[in-house]
Amino acid sequence: MNATPTASPTEFTSSQVFIPLSPWLVAMAVVGCVLLTGISFYILIYYSHPDDRNQAYFPKVVVVLTLSLSEIAVVMLSLDVANQAGVVGCGQSNNNCGGLNLAVAWQAIFGTALVFVGGVIPFAIFFYEANEDGRSVRSRLCEALQYQASPSRRPSWSSC
Repeated sequence: MNATPTASPTEFTSSQVFIPLSPWLVAMAVVGCVLLTGISFYILIYYSHPDDRNQAYFPKVVVVLTLSLSEIAVVMLSLDVANQAGVVGCGQSNNNCGGLNLAVAWQAIFGTALVFVGGVIPFAIFFYEANEDGRSVRSRLCEALQYQASPSRRPSWSSC
């Protein structure tokens, strides 16, 4: 009698099923990211004030990255559904899924959004507001860092 366990015809194991990485999904993801970054850049140019031309590059880069990140988070839903290929229970009870590991991508998007909301965007706002005539970049950077460390009130310590 054969003592080795065999899988029933309805069960899939990771060694039995190999779903190749879809080049169409990868190409669409790359092209989509480039297009969304271009759209974010266009939105920034369209809504920027004429007095801010050729200055305040760091806050502008933060705006483009933040808009792109939020757009990519929305478009990732479609990519996640396309990656599952309409299979219900993909990854839980069924290993017959697409070739992209989007759990890691979702964690990266949400982690990046957390860093931007908690640190990068407030710092960019403080840095932009510290932009006065005749101030050096070092002094503006120092003031923005002081506000970032104590956002509820103006810091009384100034070592810049």
